Amino acid sequence: MNLRIVCGVMGFGLLLVVPSAFSDELTPQKRADIRALLIENGIVEVTKDSFVNSMRHVDIFKGCAGCPSNAKDILTQVAAEVVTEKSTEAGQLIDQLVPLYSDTFTHQEILSWLAFVRSPIGKKIVANNIAMAQPLSAKSNAWIKTLQPVINQRTYAAFDKANAKNPR
Repeated sequence: MNLRIVCGVMGFGLLLVVPSAFSDELTPQKRADIRALLIENGIVEVTKDSFVNSMRHVDIFKGCAGCPSNAKDILTQVAAEVVTEKSTEAGQLIDQLVPLYSDTFTHQEILSWLAFVRSPIGKKIVANNIAMAQPLSAKSNAWIKTLQPVINQRTYAAFDKANAKNPR
């Protein structure tokens, strides 16, 4: 009789057939490799850029009598510096993401991903993903705005079908 079948009947089949994250504990080396992956994969830059882009839509200095005219630019610069500086410190963003990656990927998968990120094409993808994030977001948002008439039309039709009050 096949050993996998016997073990499967005994309830141990999953452990023998599929090497899973369940049997892959978070060792200090795995933690270090996940940290390296996150940093080299550009998570700090993406987080910083995302925060800076969100700051463009907030005007907390509007009507501030004593604030300089470039207060928003100053805040954005300071915030970008703090996010970059703090994200890799112990207990901060990178460390907070480690368990998520550890629970999702085996150490071998992390090592394979890290090797890819360190390869020439991996480096190019990371560099371009960071550089392309803002233009991609702008293009996506512009495209989504073109869908607004269709979304409105279908929403109103759904309201009509549900006999709901139509705000038109």
